[in-house]
Amino acid sequence: MIRVHCIYIFILIVCFTLDIQVYGRVLNKNDTYKSRQQTINDLLLNESFETPGAFPPAGWTYVNGIADAYWEQNNYYAYHEEHSARAHQGYASDYQADEWLLTPPIDFDDRNDLSLVFFGFSSSAPDGVRENMRIMAVDQAYENTTDLHNHAELIEVIPFTSDWEEYIVDLSNLSGEKHLAFHYYVTAQDQTSFNWIYIDYVRIGPFAIHTLTMEYPAGAGNTNPPAGQHEYTEDLVVELLATPDYGWDFSHWEGDVIEPLQMLTFIQMDEDKSVKAHFVPLEPTPTPFYEDFLGVATGNIPVGWTRSHINWGAWPTNNAEGERPEMRFHWNPAQDDELLRLTSRPINAVHESSLTLSFKHFVNDFMGLYLLKVQSSTDTINWENEWVLYMKSAEQNPDKIPERSEGKNHGPENVSVNLDHLAGKEKFYISFVFEGNNSHINSWFIDDLLISGDEDFFKVNFQVTCMIEDTPLPDVLITFDENDQQLITNLYGQAQIMLKPGHYTAYLDKEGYQTKEKSFEVIDSEMNVGIAMEPVEYLHNLIINVNMKDAIFGEEQIVFDPQEGHSVYISGNFTGEWPIPGEDPEMQLHPRDENPNIYTNTIALTEGLYEYKYFVVINNIPGWDHGEWEGEPNRQVEITGPLVVSDIWGDYPLNAPNHPSFNILVYPNPAGKRVFIDSSAQISQVIIMDAYGRVVARKQGNKKHIAIGTAHLPAGFYILQVQTRLGTTSQKIQIIGNGHWH
Repeated sequence: MIRVHCIYIFILIVCFTLDIQVYGRVLNKNDTYKSRQQTINDLLLNESFETPGAFPPAGWTYVNGIADAYWEQNNYYAYHEEHSARAHQGYASDYQADEWLLTPPIDFDDRNDLSLVFFGFSSSAPDGVRENMRIMAVDQAYENTTDLHNHAELIEVIPFTSDWEEYIVDLSNLSGEKHLAFHYYVTAQDQTSFNWIYIDYVRIGPFAIHTLTMEYPAGAGNTNPPAGQHEYTEDLVVELLATPDYGWDFSHWEGDVIEPLQMLTFIQMDEDKSVKAHFVPLEPTPTPFYEDFLGVATGNIPVGWTRSHINWGAWPTNNAEGERPEMRFHWNPAQDDELLRLTSRPINAVHESSLTLSFKHFVNDFMGLYLLKVQSSTDTINWENEWVLYMKSAEQNPDKIPERSEGKNHGPENVSVNLDHLAGKEKFYISFVFEGNNSHINSWFIDDLLISGDEDFFKVNFQVTCMIEDTPLPDVLITFDENDQQLITNLYGQAQIMLKPGHYTAYLDKEGYQTKEKSFEVIDSEMNVGIAMEPVEYLHNLIINVNMKDAIFGEEQIVFDPQEGHSVYISGNFTGEWPIPGEDPEMQLHPRDENPNIYTNTIALTEGLYEYKYFVVINNIPGWDHGEWEGEPNRQVEITGPLVVSDIWGDYPLNAPNHPSFNILVYPNPAGKRVFIDSSAQISQVIIMDAYGRVVARKQGNKKHIAIGTAHLPAGFYILQVQTRLGTTSQKIQIIGNGHWH
């Protein structure tokens, strides 16, 4: 059995060879193997539990062996599209389960190349036997659990985790006609608690396997999957996570990954691949050190911080009475470890003679026996308690250390901790720790962490935007005339710093934008500084596609054939003068891998109206002789943002700009989890692009009403493009952010 850690965090991946969409916990993809049509045709089973209200699916059966424990269709968690199959184990069943979900009969005779491939997820994993899924084979669909237990053959026991993962089960030893069974089996001896367990996207067939080689990282850190070789099914999109060690920061991925500069990225297994993570030493941040988790995406932690468990992550609330978001420790998923730690980046207090830590916090508690701690360390090995909150009853706290009432929420509260023994240190760390193994805690919220000396400091919040589109600008470098600290804006164009009262000048730099200066004065309170940067030249990506199937050119009516030395060029007034076809290699179009009849190129253009036409060049000899037609009209396209144009060679255009002759309605705007589009023309495709022209969401269809998911997108401004047979139109939309983390 091969287990593959797959997509749980939220991103859209777009390739010309494969369209993949990720919505929350859903990988919304027509078929993982759709670019391998032969594989699809060879599938003996392909089930995603999508027919509403039809459960079990046609040909499937299920047997529920214990009251209040059962298989059902579910639309809360899904890997593929909208639904999955869920096995429910509840209180009334005394946390037991004996639930069987059986496939239709499968003929295994003369087939030694078959595997069962499916995705699994447990809402309470990892915590022992209750996450196990037993894969069984049985000669007929018996209607009671007694016969099933007596006749079923165990193939494999699979321990599910709290992430969707792909599981591959070898079926080469089976023969004859069999039903496969997903058996969720929990007895009283297992002493488990309430749980749900899910399966989705179940397939049986021959599957090609590719190897991903995870090289040992450069620098100090680790990866998931770990170093070594891992086998994945063909075309699967696999999640890669790089985690730096204390005092180190992630630099980049080396290899064919989707986002090489992101710690969490993805790779498509369309062939054998190799990747390597690079880490760099992290310079300590000088005091005053401040973190209010502004701009940290839901479920993530700030750059340079580390966490021992995914239980720590930003959350869009303000329970601690700071501004949204705040840092949250959450018990789900449960962990057996006694210490669940969140650690700051290294801090430099070499210039301080005294030092104080302050923070806000709030505990959402049912009742329980556990400790909440703040600890410090200069080496991340030896930790000292700086503050402890005993979540215990008085009789278990004989020293009468301050405690809170059992079973009640605590706070919100402002905490101040003396750190004078760390003053003058060149490097130390602060860690927030949950100690214990008790599910009675719901959440611990932390915000507005400040470490400073005796002087007064005030927070300055920067919001940097693009002057043209009024969209946030990430990765802007901010430096100061009298301060050696450097800031870099986050994904939302935000950065913050603690400054003493006085006059300051901030210098902003970003590639492609004019350098900006901003003077301001810090007086006696927190302040906000808004800065708009102007692009040096604002460019949009125009993706050009032309279909050359059955294309004919020239007076001789020559049939286009690349084997005869024919190539495709585009010429137009993109840079003023029309270049002679064949002279500028950047104007050549190249066939797409998945459809060699489609020739494509991407051109970066400023806003405006452009004319163009396609030409065939023979044997690389430049010339105007082989255009789509003689003379005008030329094709026209109006650029107002990122755009995709799909043409057919020789399809004579109207002499008019590409203004669509149809109406659309886009709502809501601003949007949360999804955007709806109503059109007077049939919609073939909807695309959402970010400020850089990158496609971040895509939905295909053939209807006049389409909904496209946006819950995975960070808050900000985007371009929504609607494509129909009557033309293409684009407009700006705002996403207010509704990502979820569990």
